[in-house]
Amino acid sequence: MKKILLTGASGYIGSHLMNKLKDNYEIIAISRNIENKSNEHNVTWKAADLFDLNEITEVMEDIDIAIYLVHSMMPSAKLTQASFEDMDALLADNFAKAAVITKFSILYL
Repeated sequence: MKKILLTGASGYIGSHLMNKLKDNYEIIAISRNIENKSNEHNVTWKAADLFDLNEITEVMEDIDIAIYLVHSMMPSAKLTQASFEDMDALLADNFAKAAVITKFSILYL
C-alpha cells in the first residue's frame, strides 16, 4: 500500500481529502497540534513543525506521495515580523527541501 504524507490534514480540505484517500492509502497526517487526534485505520497522526527542516525531513522518510495543504493562519513566534505570505513561502521551501533530501517521487503543492 502506498504511503501518503498529508500536511494540513486537520484543515477543511485536508480532512476531506484524507477521508477520500484512507481506504486505499496509508496516510501520515501532519498537523501542528495532534492532541485531539486519534489514529484510525490507515491514518497515523504526527506533529511536525514545518519551520524545522530536520523534523519535516524525518516524517518524510519512506513516503511515496506528499501533499502540501498548509497555510499559516496565525503569526508565529519564530517570525513575528513576517507576513502570512512570507511565512507560507518559508514553510513551502522547507517542505520542498525535505522532499529533495528524502528523494521521494511525487510531490503535490
